[in-house]
Amino acid sequence: MDSEFSDTKKTFDKSQWRQKKYSHKTKVQQFEERRRKAALHKYYKELKKSQVDVSHRKQESSVSGGDSKKLHRESNPYEKAKQELERRKKEKELLIAERAKEKVEREDALQKYKKDKIRKYMKLKKKTKKGQPVMAGRMELLLEKIQKNIGT
Repeated sequence: MDSEFSDTKKTFDKSQWRQKKYSHKTKVQQFEERRRKAALHKYYKELKKSQVDVSHRKQESSVSGGDSKKLHRESNPYEKAKQELERRKKEKELLIAERAKEKVEREDALQKYKKDKIRKYMKLKKKTKKGQPVMAGRMELLLEKIQKNIGT
């Protein structure tokens, strides 16, 4: 019995192993085989799905005449993709409009800030003939600051 087992045992072929492991041709063949199997799987899956859809449509048409078209439209992947694209376009337009609005608001706020800064600078910059600072403008700014603090 041991002699039968030893006769049927395969010997290791290093050249074949090396060819499988490192050969570009073998790797390309493996890749093509995987691609072919995936394509067949996809084809059979679509075939099965279409058969299920046909039988489902027949049942729907027997139950209700006009609803089958509506059901078909909802399950159509092209229509779904089209609706998704439209939804994304609307979201993008809203986002662009929102950003433009924010930009305008930011620019207005910056312009207001610069205008106020220049006004304050002009009041603080005023000098008398002898070069002393005019205190009236400084007092106005302090008064505004106090009123602002009381208001908030």
